[in-house]
Amino acid sequence: AHMHKQGLMHGDIKMLNNVRSRVSNRLCIIDLDASARILKAGEQGESYAGAKFLSALLPPEMFFELTTFKHHKKLEIYWHSEIQELHTKVAAKEWKSRGVVTNSYVVKTFRTKDGEPVYDGLPYVEDLVNVSEKIYVWSLGAMIFELFAEQSFVPCNCDNGCAQGEAVHMIYKWGTD
Repeated sequence: AHMHKQGLMHGDIKMLNNVRSRVSNRLCIIDLDASARILKAGEQGESYAGAKFLSALLPPEMFFELTTFKHHKKLEIYWHSEIQELHTKVAAKEWKSRGVVTNSYVVKTFRTKDGEPVYDGLPYVEDLVNVSEKIYVWSLGAMIFELFAEQSFVPCNCDNGCAQGEAVHMIYKWGTD
């Protein structure tokens, strides 16, 4: 709430970024390198969520369904110069129905260069998600679920990334069926 009052969104909320202060015994949020400014209504500028992400904690609006070959190709070209670790993280997650790939999803993320976002070439540039407090309602809910259920909301890897396309498909379709 304090960050939101300051007009900031954390950008990388997860269990590991919540620590208890030894001095005050209060919970503190750390790792602010992905924080972004929340634009006020009518304020000019761009501020998008997704520079950093943990896909298992993201809300449905942070995912994009790749529906055409052109989407896949644009994404491949956009990320081609990045390191392999990042390629793996941003790669499309495929959902299979009866053993056949029927949908592919990616997180609406983007590169930065010299601290500035690079949007040119993204297949979902028109669908990027504006920074807002609302994004974290879902993420906090997923973390609370994990605390009480002692398991993640969707199957994920050790980095809180969706382990399989089925997990992304479930989140993407949430509330639409």
